[in-house]
Amino acid sequence: MYPVVKISSEVRNELKSIETEIKYAGYLDQQQRAIDRLKKAELRRIPDWFDYRAVSGLSREMQETLGKVVPQTIGQASRIPGVTPAAVSLINVYIESRLGAATKPRRCRARVVRGRRRIVAAPASTVVQRATAFSNAARSSSYGIAPG
Repeated sequence: MYPVVKISSEVRNELKSIETEIKYAGYLDQQQRAIDRLKKAELRRIPDWFDYRAVSGLSREMQETLGKVVPQTIGQASRIPGVTPAAVSLINVYIESRLGAATKPRRCRARVVRGRRRIVAAPASTVVQRATAFSNAARSSSYGIAPG
């Protein structure tokens, strides 16, 4: 049998606090990263060419409100009365996707779907060329037929 040790309430509270910090450290880190992303997104500028009507999922009311006020940053858009966090998130994702597509080189990668190889994230002509080449190669190896 272990001896009973008396611990003061301050020490017990401190131990509980440490235990809680250890248990939830991963969640706290994740939340901190989310906060950092939001702070960064608040500073993101909304380009002059931005058309709110092009954002799918953005209600007509939001499109009209944002079109009238014309905020310069995501942070300003989030502080407009009536503009929901979901609308701000849609705008942010739309800008990221458009700016990301313009600045990042497109890569081709293969993915197997139901036993067939697909090329994704490539220009349409490349997809057609590679898919045709692959299907010809698969046909010739599977059936002994020369590609035609």
